[in-house]
Amino acid sequence: MNHFDQARLAIDAAHAADPKRTTDGQPAELVYADRMEAWVNQLVPEAPPLLRLAARCQHLERWSVPRDSFPLDKPGYHAWRRSLYVKQAGRAKTLLLAAGVSAPEADDVADWVAKSGLKTNPGTQALEDAAVLVFLENEIGAFAAQHADYPRGKFIDILRKTWRKLSPKARELALKLDLPPAIAGLMHDALAGPIQRFELTHAPGGPVIGANHPALAGNKYGFEGGCVVKEAGRYHLFTAEMADDPFWVKMRLAHWSSPDGLCWQRISTLYETDGRLTPGDNRFSLWAPMAVFDEQSDQWNLFYVAYRPGQGETEGLHMNGRIWRAVSVNPGRDGIGGPYRDAEIILQPDARAQSWEGQQGTDSFYPWQVGERWYGFYGSHNHCPLGPWLVGLVEAPNLNGPWTRCEGLNPSPIEPVFIENPLVTKVGSHYVAVYDNCAPGDTYIAEPRHIGCAISTDGIHWPKGGNLAVQPETGTAQWSEDLRTALGLIAEEDGSFSVFYTGKVRGQNFWALGVARLQRLLA
Repeated sequence: MNHFDQARLAIDAAHAADPKRTTDGQPAELVYADRMEAWVNQLVPEAPPLLRLAARCQHLERWSVPRDSFPLDKPGYHAWRRSLYVKQAGRAKTLLLAAGVSAPEADDVADWVAKSGLKTNPGTQALEDAAVLVFLENEIGAFAAQHADYPRGKFIDILRKTWRKLSPKARELALKLDLPPAIAGLMHDALAGPIQRFELTHAPGGPVIGANHPALAGNKYGFEGGCVVKEAGRYHLFTAEMADDPFWVKMRLAHWSSPDGLCWQRISTLYETDGRLTPGDNRFSLWAPMAVFDEQSDQWNLFYVAYRPGQGETEGLHMNGRIWRAVSVNPGRDGIGGPYRDAEIILQPDARAQSWEGQQGTDSFYPWQVGERWYGFYGSHNHCPLGPWLVGLVEAPNLNGPWTRCEGLNPSPIEPVFIENPLVTKVGSHYVAVYDNCAPGDTYIAEPRHIGCAISTDGIHWPKGGNLAVQPETGTAQWSEDLRTALGLIAEEDGSFSVFYTGKVRGQNFWALGVARLQRLLA
């Protein structure tokens, strides 16, 4: 038997003296040591014996220093914790030296157990990661029951502070835990906030495509909705052009391109309406083109909304929105510019529509991938009587469907009054939705400098969103009187993010394209 094995026996003999027993009669600290070592083995593949021994010392003889031996207040709690670090580290070193472990190795274990160098010492960080994972997997339910008097906000704050201690690898493992529903809800809220996880660092002194742009091709009223995609170093804008009168009737779905996000050139018209209000025409007005590449088919997919015109006082202008899926004629990523051919309608008002959906039908759609499945936001609204603009989730095994409305998740709690055209980007281990929102109120109220932003830990459960500034409070860069639609969040090579959006230019009847540069704030 080598000295590491002897040290292990000595450590476990100390654990066996714990008077507290689990439901199956085992010493509680021995069970805890097993769990700690198991997580360290996941965190550090082929973990060395010394690190595994340190994991087993995490709560070494903790039972011998009861909590009530210190004042039962917050300073007393911290003093108790500090005393445990010192005692456990010293006891671990003594046992390891007695077993024949070298003094430098015993010192390393003592440092790790004493929490020395958290975030800088890999051994200390591995033990901290494992301790948090044991807490989340095995102890958080009992902790919540013990502190049932805590307000929800306090639980969220505790979880948020705990999360900050973790390494990226531990965060990845934590997100895979199967938590009880109530705890999972707390985790989602904790990890999604605070909402302002990005801050504005730069905004140009005006739109990047305004009313005087030379490539408008007769576009009278500007842009609303769509997306910006960065592919092979170039930016591609797919947007709805409000081309002419009748307003919101004479529409074009267009493709623009830019080398830098600032200088844009119009490439083509992908779809166009005839500008007539023909009763029963299910494609009289087209909106919200969203381009997504499908690795499985090696084609770009273009999703867009087509409406029929409303009739009479009980219907609005845009009724029974349907989501069309078109595919690029040319395969591969180079086919992004089209042409596109219509493939099918993938979502529409039908017998499977949910009770919150209204006369407008499906007013937007954007898909993203979570693991092996696809999820998407779709929106809806009722004209008469006037209802909120809400979104819900659909899911599918493949990008081409079949798409099924999610039960129990709809409508999404992101916004209770107004949300349109949400687009989702995966940023690190989180999913970020940017979208069109409005100022606080009971119905749509123009918002001049913010878009909406919500952050999900799993891409499926979404908390309440909040404002994200894309224009400063004053100056020439604050050119919009009504920000209408976010067009996506794009990660840049320098670690910053670009967000594109459309907004009504102050004093003009034109909706221009804007851009802002953001910096991510790490929790």
